[in-house]
Amino acid sequence: MIATDFICTYKELSQDQEASDELWRQQFLQVVGCENKYDDIVICDAMKEARNLILQSKFGEKFLETIWENGLSHPLSVFITRKERDFSNDLLLIQAYFGWATMDLLHRALIKLKQMNEVEWQEWQRIIDTYEKYKK
Repeated sequence: MIATDFICTYKELSQDQEASDELWRQQFLQVVGCENKYDDIVICDAMKEARNLILQSKFGEKFLETIWENGLSHPLSVFITRKERDFSNDLLLIQAYFGWATMDLLHRALIKLKQMNEVEWQEWQRIIDTYEKYKK
């Protein structure tokens, strides 16, 4: 279950990349509902929940289609083996956006959606632009 009782702060430690990376790992586990250890089943369920939340947004389908068209950074791109976007690819794309560069932005969007608020296209675009910036 996506946790919404906090906002991600790992980027506030960006002067100390090692500390920022460690806090990102801890906050990722916290966001997806893991109990201080990596759990594939819990993470997969959280990605499904994130997808459902994203699709509640009037721009959710456009966001998923855009990130599908943009593709993933290497080496993650090797995991996309289908020619057309599908449920499994959506989950992989969403999980990639939980990376260091964009987790804080995506998490804020998911918080809004869980609170039944809309996420405007500019916010989705900011997430995409940030991922693309760090993708290279």
